[in-house]
Amino acid sequence: LYLSSQHFVEIPKDILTPTNFQFVTIIDLNDNELTSVDGLEGFAPCLVQLDLSHNRLAHVLPITQLRSLTHLNMAHNLLATLPEIGELSLLRELNVSHNQLSSLPPSLSRLSSLRVLNVSSNQLPSLLSADADGGMGGLFCLT
Repeated sequence: LYLSSQHFVEIPKDILTPTNFQFVTIIDLNDNELTSVDGLEGFAPCLVQLDLSHNRLAHVLPITQLRSLTHLNMAHNLLATLPEIGELSLLRELNVSHNQLSSLPPSLSRLSSLRVLNVSSNQLPSLLSADADGGMGGLFCLT
């Protein structure tokens, strides 16, 4: 379901509902003006790819309920912190580049399926603490 460049400020609840799109696996909301992701949690059972890049997101807590996600793009937003996303065990690609992150959640190291992690252009002093227990040993690409 591609809803990019529509100037949405919030998830369009009249259009994007789990009732209308109960089996949707991909949602692309890039290049909007979103400040909240409330409403996406209803897509948890089937959603595997989510693109929220190029919005105005500062908080994304409902993301933690989307446990079927394999690809998550939240690049070019206003994120200063990430929620504890260790429950997203199927996540293979995470892009949080071009935000305002100064640290990464400890639960990131539990993402054993993660292969691509892009945290470039943030305010991170070091990535060593994110892999303190060696849980991200499967990473193929780290930027």
